[in-house]
Amino acid sequence: MWMERRDSSLRTPKPRRPGLRGGGSAAALLLLLCSSAGAGPQAADGTRIFEAAAQSRAVWVGVVGEPRALDGSGWVAPFALEQVVFGRKPEDGEIQLAWEELAAARDVRFQKGLRILVAVARVPSGSLWAGRFPVPEVRARTVIVAGRDQAFVRRPSLGALSLLKHYWALPGVARRGPDGLRHLAALAAGAERPLAFSAVRWLASIEDAAAATSPEVADLLVDALLQTEGDEPRRRVLLSWIGAARPPALGEALERRLTAHPRPPAVLYLALGHLEGSLGSERTRALLEAADPGLRAAGAAHAGDAELSTLGGLVASDPDADVRAVAAARAAGLAGSSGFEVALRAFEDETPAVRAAAAEAAARSPAFDAERLRQVIFDWPRPAPETAILTLRFAGSREARLALEEVARNHPDPGLQTLARIALGRKTGQH
Repeated sequence: MWMERRDSSLRTPKPRRPGLRGGGSAAALLLLLCSSAGAGPQAADGTRIFEAAAQSRAVWVGVVGEPRALDGSGWVAPFALEQVVFGRKPEDGEIQLAWEELAAARDVRFQKGLRILVAVARVPSGSLWAGRFPVPEVRARTVIVAGRDQAFVRRPSLGALSLLKHYWALPGVARRGPDGLRHLAALAAGAERPLAFSAVRWLASIEDAAAATSPEVADLLVDALLQTEGDEPRRRVLLSWIGAARPPALGEALERRLTAHPRPPAVLYLALGHLEGSLGSERTRALLEAADPGLRAAGAAHAGDAELSTLGGLVASDPDADVRAVAAARAAGLAGSSGFEVALRAFEDETPAVRAAAAEAAARSPAFDAERLRQVIFDWPRPAPETAILTLRFAGSREARLALEEVARNHPDPGLQTLARIALGRKTGQH
């Protein structure tokens, strides 16, 4: 296995940035809340294409005409149909496509001349849409974008369209078998990002997909994993499915790539760890010492009790914020109070995202200790107290609420009292 070792000179303690004071405390909590969401940027299109296609009237490809506003949020445009990917072909005549634009600050999603793949549905009777098209003849030739206006892909490639047509041409049972999974895995590996993400989500929703994962599908899934660099939502869904379903054919495909690749990417180790539940102590230690921060993070994600001291070192001094966040979260997930204490050290980190990751993981820790968090709030310097308050808020237990109540009543810092009241769901002036 190729792997550069990390220079030991990188293990110097990182300087800590002073926390916010006084009136900035509420802003600090809001920043932590935003940093902890972990959802990543939502795809602008495509995320619901398969779900919507399974329920909608049809999936078409066509070119959008000049859009016009119907009212404050409704829009409509002529639609020049080019091909039917799935479902029925409409009767001859003009078609118009309608959709909602609920975010007024955004540009209209469809511009004149844009070619799209779109799942469409009839205008629902007795709805706001029906009121927008009161004339039956007009309503009959109008379709709406399905999947809550997310079931579309801009400028779909010919290769992706071919795979989609072949997938939807399969009988229903075959779509859930090796043939269907092969098409979905190929889309996950090679389609445009929004459509690839939708294919991953759909594959992960298929019952018994793991048993139907052939060696060919497994190889395509490894290709899909390698395409997730910079695409955290797709990577997260894939890894989650691998960890839950554990497709038997995937292990050999992953090991083969790890052996063949001169510098194996971290995602392959992450996938193997999710699949097998562990990377083994030798491989984990090598990853934790790697020069590549992605490899260190992969090692930290699957470290065990034997590597707890190493996790503590990463939390304290690793130069990469993602590595510190992963190490803190993993430590919090280990049994015993020592792991919880390692996670608490990340409460002092200079990077809000690291503190937020530590807070969320500490709230779920098997060694969660509300009394210890109360001590952090009263005794530690900022930003640790704010992070501990956020942890108590995430935990939501009776013990956590009692600790927040005490902070809101008795803490000598009015700013932290305010934060505790916000975490309890009270207005800032409420006691």
